[in-house]
Amino acid sequence: MIKKILKIKNIGRYDIESSNDDLSFGRQTIIFGANKIGKTTLTSIFKSLKENNKNYIVSRKTFGSGSIDKQECEIIYNDGNKNIFDTNWNNSDIEIFDNEFIQRNVFIGDKIEQNHKAELYRILIDEKNLKIQAEIDDKEKENEQLRREKDQIKINIGKDFESFIKLEDKDGVDDIDNKIKENQDKQKQFYNQSRLNQLKATTKLFFNFVSFEEDVRQNIDTKLEQKIKGHIENCWNGENNNIDFLSLGIDKISEDKNVCPFCGQSLENVSELIKNMGEFFSNVYKQTQMSINKAINNFKEIDIEKEVAQFKAEGFEFKTKINFNDLNKHLKGVLSKIEEKQKDLSVDVKIEELAEYKSYKNVIETMNKEVDALKIETMNIYELQKEAIALKLNKERFSVEGIDKYKKYKKNEDASIIKKQGIDQSNTNLKNKLNSLFASYLVEINDVLEKSYANFKLTKLQSISNRTMNDKFFCDYAFIFDNTHDINILNDEDKPQFKNTLSDSDKRIFAFAFYVAKLKKDGLLNNKIVILDDPFTSLDEERRDSMIDILSNLTCKQIILLSHSRSFVKRCLLRFNKNIKDEDKDVKKLRLKNNSSNKTEISKLDINLDNDFLDGVEQYLNFLTSADASNIMSHYDYARKIIEHIVRTKYGNLLTAEEKKLPMKYFINTSCQSLMKDRINENDYQESHHDALDLPMPEELIKKRDDFINNVLPKI
Repeated sequence: MIKKILKIKNIGRYDIESSNDDLSFGRQTIIFGANKIGKTTLTSIFKSLKENNKNYIVSRKTFGSGSIDKQECEIIYNDGNKNIFDTNWNNSDIEIFDNEFIQRNVFIGDKIEQNHKAELYRILIDEKNLKIQAEIDDKEKENEQLRREKDQIKINIGKDFESFIKLEDKDGVDDIDNKIKENQDKQKQFYNQSRLNQLKATTKLFFNFVSFEEDVRQNIDTKLEQKIKGHIENCWNGENNNIDFLSLGIDKISEDKNVCPFCGQSLENVSELIKNMGEFFSNVYKQTQMSINKAINNFKEIDIEKEVAQFKAEGFEFKTKINFNDLNKHLKGVLSKIEEKQKDLSVDVKIEELAEYKSYKNVIETMNKEVDALKIETMNIYELQKEAIALKLNKERFSVEGIDKYKKYKKNEDASIIKKQGIDQSNTNLKNKLNSLFASYLVEINDVLEKSYANFKLTKLQSISNRTMNDKFFCDYAFIFDNTHDINILNDEDKPQFKNTLSDSDKRIFAFAFYVAKLKKDGLLNNKIVILDDPFTSLDEERRDSMIDILSNLTCKQIILLSHSRSFVKRCLLRFNKNIKDEDKDVKKLRLKNNSSNKTEISKLDINLDNDFLDGVEQYLNFLTSADASNIMSHYDYARKIIEHIVRTKYGNLLTAEEKKLPMKYFINTSCQSLMKDRINENDYQESHHDALDLPMPEELIKKRDDFINNVLPKI
């Protein structure tokens, strides 16, 4: 409990440094102070202490003080502990009700905004649930981080993420690189099919080994050629003498075999030579010779490396495994045999029995079959392209990097699912607790409203969670007026609503009801210091008394009440003394006033609280010279208080209990009717008290104000 304010320096107009125990605070402390004397500044000091926010004090540095003038504040408690500004400045056990509380948490002007509902939610849920909510928020942030990490992995994977993440371990393709290469080759084949068809038609791989072997097996007598060449060299050595000339002669001998066709000599002595020439120049001899040479030359034209390269360039890859080193060795052995045959066609060569030939032949025939099986026209390019995408994705998915991405995503996803399940369960548990808590708040709030003579109440009060809004958590509530009319809290101009149905007094007790409900549900209320700054200025006497009764029944550690109204301070003292048990009673009354240096100080309350009329007149005169005098409706509030005092004083014995609730109305309609009927009527009273819809223009209100001040008030 606060025992005393020891020091306030360079904060507002305060200049306090005292150890006077006469100025100590009590369990119920009432501080009286006129407007502009420093009540709001003192409340800001307590607010700074509650929130551990130095800005409330720094922003109120005394005008004219220099940079070296240090702001100081020191508060001592009954247990001897101290709060010293800028050193040890924190007390979370303070609860404050003032205009800022109302405007921040309940309404501002005529409006209840979304941020009011969010702030109200934050003050209504207790510390335990607030901690749970904070833990849920932390988990949400962790889960949001997991979601961001997942999104980044998705971005890294790319547009095929959905297909990528669906691939499980069993979906991995063996020999993926070869599969991709095959697909690429098939696509290349599709686009190069005309050139492939041309290659297929002209390839040397379609070699007829059976015919080749038959040709190579043929033999001819190569000695005939040697004999004929010898004859030419020995007997017929001339410039034009050659084998072609002899061939022509042999053809003519057929007409006369015994006579030379050129010289007419007898050929009987060279019959053997003529026979050899006949055989040499015969068609059979020539065809055999040509057949052997052609077969051998065709075989030599086979260039396997060239064939492989040509087909490969068009997208066809042979499956046959070729070892070109071994193949060339085999070919070299085969060529040595067939070249020997070419040199001497009489040599007997059985090429098919040669091992090198068999190996070489086997490779070519295998390749031959692959080329023969090539059918380009049956390919579906769209299927090939689709397959290519799937193969590429498969390779990426089962690469080292892809496996790592997959595992990270799945781990992240599993963690996110588990965390979300935990969050959902925590939210459900919290929602159930809050539903119960807010239901009890509803009872407490309506209890305060009923005790305050309100003709409205809440029909619902609940917590709302909407994570798509800036204020994710907020309160939602609804009114009912006179138990029959639902009131919209939104600004819906063509319907009854908060701003045009509730009077200023109604709105203030509505905010106070939330404040009290919060206090009553606080499990640590016994430790709380409750501070109220001019809480009930606009309320009538009955409502003020009900508010004071509610405060006096709170089980808090300490109440500090600041007010500028003598009558209200008097009512507080009377009702505190009446309502509070003697063992709990410790009422102290203090005053804020200016000292001789025009500085604000705290002193004992030393004014007469009994003169309500003078108090009202003084307040009205102060108001007329204040900056707020332009607020036309406030003139009616001040005037009403003065008139109500006169009515109670002069006619109190004539009023029934029911009539006392509306003294202004009774006064106008009965005793003072002749004096005031034409100047202040019942509608004027309603305007000042209930925010009527059909307000006169400001000029008319000004005239009414001046008329009341200059004509009516002096007569009263």
